[in-house]
Amino acid sequence: MHRRATARGRWLASGALVVTACAPQQSTLHPAGVEAAEVARLFWIMAVGGAVIWAAVLGITLYAVLGRRRPTSARFADSFVFWGGVVFPTVTLAALLVVGLSLLPNWRGDKPPDLRVHVSAEQFWWRITYETPDGSLIESANEVHLPARSVVEFVITSPDVIHSFWIPALGGKMDAIPGRTNLLRLTPTDPGTYRGVCAEYCGLSHALMAFVVQVHPKADFGAWLAAEAQPATVDAAPFRRAGCAACPASAA
Repeated sequence: MHRRATARGRWLASGALVVTACAPQQSTLHPAGVEAAEVARLFWIMAVGGAVIWAAVLGITLYAVLGRRRPTSARFADSFVFWGGVVFPTVTLAALLVVGLSLLPNWRGDKPPDLRVHVSAEQFWWRITYETPDGSLIESANEVHLPARSVVEFVITSPDVIHSFWIPALGGKMDAIPGRTNLLRLTPTDPGTYRGVCAEYCGLSHALMAFVVQVHPKADFGAWLAAEAQPATVDAAPFRRAGCAACPASAA
């Protein structure tokens, strides 16, 4: 009975992991950006192509094992090896290479971006700095806010070790390397809340480097950025009430 319960628990845990992996907030197969849609399209092209090739190889194998054994000419064998083993793989891999490389120029444009965001990946958090049109800087941490349907350029750096900045639902990832500045352009299309992660193991607390990504409509983003630029205000009364007077030792 205990073994059945343990096995059932494992199956349920595995199912929960699968369902969690399909969550749109952190899924490359639920694109919410121009670049993510291109990555997803390339994935499906490769998945369908791989399935077709697998089916063809399986069919040939079954025919070779179960089919009628008839002698074939050396000319047929040579042609089969040439077309099936040389021409087909060369053409297929070359086509996949061209399709894959065609995505890269779209991630780096010649036109200035609509918004520039500086990202400093540090152990174990993210320093986020927004450039405003007048050149001033607005700092934040561990969450990213973006305007929908705008080209955003991320300026990615790191002061300590190698990290990797990745928002799966919006596009590809980019490494943050000490001593080097890397650029990544993304164009979010759908307002909503998404999840970003550090995709490069960077130390014992690497798993804590997840961050929230909020994509706003353009008008809402402008309002958020203006509010973020205001000086921080803190009500100290709750801290005073929970200060020394709240300590049991002082009451004694």
